[in-house]
Amino acid sequence: MLLGTLHVQTAESIHITPGLVMAQGDHLFAEATSHSLLKNRTLYDNRYVFLRHFRGKQIALVKEYSDSAHVKTVFALG
Repeated sequence: MLLGTLHVQTAESIHITPGLVMAQGDHLFAEATSHSLLKNRTLYDNRYVFLRHFRGKQIALVKEYSDSAHVKTVFALG
Protein backbone atom coordinates (compact mmCIF):
# COMPACT_ATOMS: atom_id res chain seq x y z
CA MET A 1 0.00 0.00 0.00
CA LEU A 2 1.19 3.48 -0.83
CA LEU A 3 0.96 4.88 2.69
CA GLY A 4 3.27 2.18 4.01
CA THR A 5 6.01 2.93 1.49
CA LEU A 6 5.94 6.69 2.16
CA HIS A 7 7.36 6.39 5.69
CA VAL A 8 10.92 5.94 4.40
CA GLN A 9 10.67 9.17 2.37
CA THR A 10 9.08 11.43 4.96
CA ALA A 11 10.86 14.01 7.09
CA GLU A 12 7.99 13.97 9.59
CA SER A 13 5.00 11.80 10.43
CA ILE A 14 2.28 11.31 7.85
CA HIS A 15 -0.87 12.94 9.16
CA ILE A 16 -4.04 11.14 8.06
CA THR A 17 -7.41 12.87 8.36
CA PRO A 18 -10.42 10.59 8.00
CA GLY A 19 -13.38 11.74 5.96
CA LEU A 20 -16.61 10.09 4.96
CA VAL A 21 -17.08 6.48 6.14
CA MET A 22 -19.93 4.33 4.84
CA ALA A 23 -20.84 0.69 5.32
CA GLN A 24 -23.28 -1.50 3.47
CA GLY A 25 -23.55 -5.20 4.07
CA ASP A 26 -20.04 -6.64 4.18
CA HIS A 27 -18.38 -3.61 2.55
CA LEU A 28 -16.77 -0.60 4.23
CA PHE A 29 -15.85 2.54 2.26
CA ALA A 30 -13.70 5.32 3.75
CA GLU A 31 -12.21 8.56 2.44
CA ALA A 32 -9.09 10.17 3.90
CA THR A 33 -6.50 12.84 3.19
CA SER A 34 -2.81 12.82 4.07
CA HIS A 35 -0.25 15.52 4.73
CA SER A 36 3.50 15.16 5.20
CA LEU A 37 6.77 16.90 4.50
CA LEU A 38 9.15 14.70 2.53
CA LYS A 39 12.92 14.54 3.04
CA ASN A 40 13.36 16.51 -0.20
CA ARG A 41 11.24 19.32 1.41
CA THR A 42 8.28 18.66 -0.93
CA LEU A 43 4.79 18.62 0.56
CA TYR A 44 2.86 15.41 0.09
CA ASP A 45 -0.88 16.02 0.31
CA ASN A 46 -2.99 13.26 -1.16
CA ARG A 47 -6.55 11.96 -1.15
CA TYR A 48 -7.50 8.32 -0.65
CA VAL A 49 -10.43 6.00 -0.91
CA PHE A 50 -10.25 2.69 0.94
CA LEU A 51 -12.58 -0.24 0.35
CA ARG A 52 -12.71 -3.20 2.72
CA HIS A 53 -14.70 -6.35 2.06
CA PHE A 54 -15.38 -8.57 5.06
CA ARG A 55 -16.10 -12.28 5.18
CA GLY A 56 -17.48 -12.83 8.64
CA LYS A 57 -15.11 -11.11 11.08
CA GLN A 58 -12.15 -11.37 8.70
CA ILE A 59 -11.03 -8.79 6.13
CA ALA A 60 -11.22 -10.60 2.78
CA LEU A 61 -10.19 -7.79 0.43
CA VAL A 62 -8.53 -4.38 0.73
CA LYS A 63 -8.40 -1.81 -2.07
CA GLU A 64 -6.72 1.58 -1.85
CA TYR A 65 -7.15 4.36 -4.39
CA SER A 66 -5.16 7.60 -4.40
CA ASP A 67 -4.36 10.52 -6.67
CA SER A 68 -1.70 8.90 -8.84
CA ALA A 69 -1.05 12.16 -10.75
CA HIS A 70 -0.05 13.78 -7.45
CA VAL A 71 2.28 10.86 -6.63
CA LYS A 72 3.87 11.15 -10.09
CA THR A 73 4.42 14.89 -9.66
CA VAL A 74 5.74 14.82 -6.08
CA PHE A 75 8.13 11.93 -6.70
CA ALA A 76 9.12 13.15 -10.21
CA LEU A 77 8.15 9.86 -11.82
CA GLY A 78 7.47 11.17 -15.26
